[in-house]
Amino acid sequence: MLRRVLRALADVKGPVSLPELAAHLCLDEAILTAMLDDLVRLGYLCDALKGGPAACVECRGCAGCPPGVGDRRVLQLSAAGKRAAG
Repeated sequence: MLRRVLRALADVKGPVSLPELAAHLCLDEAILTAMLDDLVRLGYLCDALKGGPAACVECRGCAGCPPGVGDRRVLQLSAAGKRAAG
């Protein structure tokens, strides 16, 4: 299931909200949040706004996100996450 989340994130063109991703994956938002936390701990996702690993330098910060996203958690696939997503 974690790989399914990674694939969905890899396929997304641009930012996606938690409710949108949860609906796309047919998951409860709380369950998806726990899965995202696991993916961060495993190194497959990184926090793009907190100066995560060098793999996350692609993030354009708030300039690449819709209004209001910059005050939320913004996760991005790390290099390991991109490889795992296939």
